[in-house]
Amino acid sequence: MPLSVHFLTNSEPEPRGIPHIDENGPVNAAATLSVMADHVDRYQQEVGELVPDFQLHQRDDVVTALVEAERALRNASRCLRRGAKLATEAS
Repeated sequence: MPLSVHFLTNSEPEPRGIPHIDENGPVNAAATLSVMADHVDRYQQEVGELVPDFQLHQRDDVVTALVEAERALRNASRCLRRGAKLATEAS
């Protein structure tokens, strides 16, 4: 899914937490992506902490879904960190 880039005009307030490009190039994109990756890492950890309780109650369907979600969050974090690295190199 492509990321959208927002161009600010003088009449628009600056969006909070959303990287954008102005006439000087990317503004804090690498830092924003890094913070997003940190949040995703925490979510991944929280999902992983739920697994043992469902294993104890033999809910394999829930365990499977949580393991899949944990894997997807790990991949999302990697992608965000790669984007942050590339954004840093681009500036």
